[in-house]
Amino acid sequence: MVLLQKTLLYIEGLGRQLYPQLDLWETAMPFLEEWMMNQVGPKAFINSVKDRAPFWAEKLPELPELLYDSLKQGKAMNHRMDQLYQGYRQSKRQQATGKFLFGVGATLVVCSAIMLSSGFESLSLAGGIAGVTFWLFSWRAYRR
Repeated sequence: MVLLQKTLLYIEGLGRQLYPQLDLWETAMPFLEEWMMNQVGPKAFINSVKDRAPFWAEKLPELPELLYDSLKQGKAMNHRMDQLYQGYRQSKRQQATGKFLFGVGATLVVCSAIMLSSGFESLSLAGGIAGVTFWLFSWRAYRR
C-alpha cells in the first residue's frame, strides 16, 4: 500500500510538471468507478452467481439433510454445555462451602488456643476438636 501511494505521488508530481492543472483523482475517478462496478457491483454479483450456479445446483439436494444434522449437533452441544455449566456451578458451590468451613474451623482452633492460654482447658479442648472437625469437613467438601 505504501509503495502504491508512493507511485501515485510520483505520477501526480510528474503529471503536474507536464500539466499544472492536473487533478489525478478527478482524472482517475471514472476509471475507478467503472472498475469498482465490474469488481463488486451488481454486474460482478450476477457474474459470480452464474459462475457458481452449477456447484450450488449440485449441492442443493444435500442442504436439507446438512441443515438438519447441523441443528441436531447444535442442540446436543447446547445440552452438553448446560451439563458442563451445571457441574461447574456445583463445583464452585462446593468449593465455597469448603472455604467457609475451613474459615470456621480455623477460627475455632485459634479461639481454643486463646482459651487454653487463658486457663479454660475444657472449653479450649472442645473448641479445638470442633475446629479440627470443621477442617475435616472443609477438606471433604473442597475435595468433591
